[in-house]
Amino acid sequence: MSNTKARMASLILAGLLFALLESPVMADSVYDGWWFIQDKPGTGVSLEIRGNTMFAAIFTYEKGDPVWYSVAAARNPSDNTYSGTLTEWANNPAGPDGPLNARPGDAGSFRISFTAQDRAVLTYSVTGKTDELSAQLVRFMPVASPGAPDNRIKGWWYDPRMNGIGIFLEAQGGTFFGAWYMYHSQEVGYLPFWFSFSGSLGSGATTFSSPVTYWEDGSPLGVTPYKGPASFNAGGHQVSFTLKPDGGLDVSWNANGRNTIFHMVRFRF
Repeated sequence: MSNTKARMASLILAGLLFALLESPVMADSVYDGWWFIQDKPGTGVSLEIRGNTMFAAIFTYEKGDPVWYSVAAARNPSDNTYSGTLTEWANNPAGPDGPLNARPGDAGSFRISFTAQDRAVLTYSVTGKTDELSAQLVRFMPVASPGAPDNRIKGWWYDPRMNGIGIFLEAQGGTFFGAWYMYHSQEVGYLPFWFSFSGSLGSGATTFSSPVTYWEDGSPLGVTPYKGPASFNAGGHQVSFTLKPDGGLDVSWNANGRNTIFHMVRFRF
């Protein structure tokens, strides 16, 4: 593994923390946020940029099952393009309540070129699964919920005790939208999957909640012809959020009669 790849993998596995607190408003690039194919909802990209580095995830499907890939991409300043190697993750927990043991592996290629503040071209491939695919992307939140953005929560969050999973959030027009990137249980091989959630976020609100939406039976991002996925909420699962004065985010996930609390902080890269 090259030094660059090793460093990028260690970012999410080690989850390096700094002693200094950050301002609650972190996302500062005009490109930060959710991106999707406007007439083909159900797949897309969540991304955040700091300096000349982007950390992003592709949320898509493999044989109809939700799956995600991450990437730490570097900027080519000559054409406002970011490119890098896709990473696929799997988990091998020490036990039912044990720590994550997320394992990264090279999965393919990623390149995204921004042609306007709300337009981009994504090109990617997944080794052994998809040839190179291309998609015209637009910013999601201006389409889904036009209005003023609320940057207090925009960007990547993770719990340092649970390295290898994360949440991406964005809020605009009084609405928040997020997705949680995590892993299946032992019964289905600890493979990565994602679910989404959305709801109302009033001006200055520090608490908000939403039912969980699961997805299945969709086409991979950029595939033609495209099959839109089905959505459902199994068992009334719910997520609740509390934005703390120090800029942290407490997340409560209520599923299968069990309530789990995650103490999340900004993901630094």
